[in-house]
Amino acid sequence: MSQTKTNPALAEHAAQIAAQTNWQDKYRLLMKLGSQLNKNADVEQIDANLVHGCESQVWLTAQKQIDCYRFSATSDSRIVSGLIMLLLEAINQQTAEFIMQFNLTDYFDQLGLNGQMSQSRTSGISAVFDQAKELINR
Repeated sequence: MSQTKTNPALAEHAAQIAAQTNWQDKYRLLMKLGSQLNKNADVEQIDANLVHGCESQVWLTAQKQIDCYRFSATSDSRIVSGLIMLLLEAINQQTAEFIMQFNLTDYFDQLGLNGQMSQSRTSGISAVFDQAKELINR
């Protein structure tokens, strides 16, 4: 398997989320992360970038950079933006092989988020990840 690049922010944010003992604290931290995503995002909000299957509006783009991919996203929901931020920290600057083999369910289980998210949020973040995989296959 290809060597993967690690994101120092991912380890920090993942540890912060996992350390929270109740959902309200996780929720606050996700909203804080979400505000960072939207502040840093450079995504054109057009239909071609819109993620379908997510109740919130989410726009996602991908750029190939030599042997890895860089994703950018924005959303109208801060909590969804926080979930996207965690996802993108895990898959940004990774190879197509890594991204295709990445297990989103296991990742959110490790963070202690899967049992806490509503079905619509779980479906929405899955739709974002599915679209990321589609973008690298174009």
